[in-house]
Amino acid sequence: MISLWTRSTPLLAKARAQFAVDEVGHERIRAIDDEVVFKARVHRWRGAVWSDTSIPWLIAADIREDGSGDDFYQALTRDAQTAHARYNAEHARPLGGRTHVGHLLPTDDDHKRHHLEEGTRLLRRLIRMIRELARGSLRDGHEHAADLPGFRLALSSVLMTETKPTSS
Repeated sequence: MISLWTRSTPLLAKARAQFAVDEVGHERIRAIDDEVVFKARVHRWRGAVWSDTSIPWLIAADIREDGSGDDFYQALTRDAQTAHARYNAEHARPLGGRTHVGHLLPTDDDHKRHHLEEGTRLLRRLIRMIRELARGSLRDGHEHAADLPGFRLALSSVLMTETKPTSS
């Protein structure tokens, strides 16, 4: 499971751009009937994206080989059908529908990792901003500021000069 904001590959970059706007232009994988899962494609890469309340997750991906008869989305559907049959064989209360992708969805650990990485990205961004603001303020002696969601970060430098004590 990979949050779309964690790493960078051509497929993740495309999916990030595609899912930056809520459900605009997303093509659903209709054969998956237990969850709403969307297609992500770039060049030979194929992926399946599932979104919870605020985070889109790439839950499966593969490269389509030139000339191959294997279709990623058909293979994903077969896997989901097999998982559905296995789940129903192992549980007293069977699932409805024909597919089950629950085993591909993010776990609590995936969500915790995403939040930790999100905090790390924010901290790195703030460190870069503080350095830039400090450089600007030291350069011209004025306050420099940046607006962020929820707060404004401002720095002002005061240049100190050494004074020699006067003799009395």
